[in-house]
Amino acid sequence: MKIGIITTHWALNYGAVLQSFALEKYLQAQGYDCEIVDFRPQIGKYGRNYIIWNKNIKQWCQNIIKLFKVKNKKLFQEKVKVFDQFVEEELDKSPQKFFSIEEMENIGEYDALICGSDQVWNLNLFDMPPFFLPYKNKFKNTKFISYAASVAESLSEEQWKTIIKRTDHFDAVSLREAEAAEQYNKYNPGKAVTVLDPVFLLSKREWDSRIGDNKYMEKDSYILCYFIGYRGIEYDLVKKVQEVYGGKIVNVGQDPTNHLNADVQLSNVSPFEFVALIRDAKYIVTNSFHMTAFSTIFEKNFLIVKHQNRNSRMDNLLKLFCINDRFIESKEQIEHLEKRDFICDYSQISEERKKKVAFSKEYLRKSIEEDL
Repeated sequence: MKIGIITTHWALNYGAVLQSFALEKYLQAQGYDCEIVDFRPQIGKYGRNYIIWNKNIKQWCQNIIKLFKVKNKKLFQEKVKVFDQFVEEELDKSPQKFFSIEEMENIGEYDALICGSDQVWNLNLFDMPPFFLPYKNKFKNTKFISYAASVAESLSEEQWKTIIKRTDHFDAVSLREAEAAEQYNKYNPGKAVTVLDPVFLLSKREWDSRIGDNKYMEKDSYILCYFIGYRGIEYDLVKKVQEVYGGKIVNVGQDPTNHLNADVQLSNVSPFEFVALIRDAKYIVTNSFHMTAFSTIFEKNFLIVKHQNRNSRMDNLLKLFCINDRFIESKEQIEHLEKRDFICDYSQISEERKKKVAFSKEYLRKSIEEDL
């Protein structure tokens, strides 16, 4: 059976490319002839533009500063290079590249098309029709499936109606967040289920065999940080963790700026190096969904700074694994942290994860091979 995946593999984002890799490699390991449809939309929100000009005055001021930071631009270009190398060497892709929605009308036929995961249905972030597999009239015998599609944040009623209309032809619908599945089922009762992000389809051992050595830091010698946006309490929390655990502070930045005054600032690590840094860290502090996901896979102690507007992803993940005490929201909360608050009890987490992984794998198999 030939399967095509339409996802965000071209984004300059660790979670986007790693979930793409995980879904493809898992399906290939199950014996499917699987490839990623090489859709590379030329939009700024894929993170590949050093400077994005828009109507936001604050963004304009930041861009003007960026123009004078030659070193930062060079580091950004190096990051693009390591991501390009990962996409070219680690992902099996369709022979043809597609750079626009119009070009995607020419995709080849597959026995099944799968969209997801990551924020493919977040209409606040981008509205991309190919992520809704609009090819029913073209391919009569193809199965149309979403696996762990994510919306990540609150959508309006009109946006949900748009999603429902666009996925009316789907043979199977699964979403990554329980709240999103509930919303979907309000309009199409019983059709959507909740499954885990694709990174969980590969085991700790499987990831370990892929990612190789950590060339940046010695094992258990550092506190690893990675933030998508800052809300002002990150530095205080990281310093508190350092007081308890010791070690250097290593920050993997979305940009080259050292916002945390870290001992080591990294901005151009490859996706596999990113995972290796998580595996070998003494402690994790983040607001990233995928760094949280990998922290649980490698059973690391971690704390999460609540994101400004995309917490449902991590909320759902922690609830699924029966973890409810990892979020930090204020400086007052940081001041009152006790040593026991830093520790994750993986005895229960691991069992819950095993159950959810088994369910997700079986649902994916049925989506492809059976009529749901």
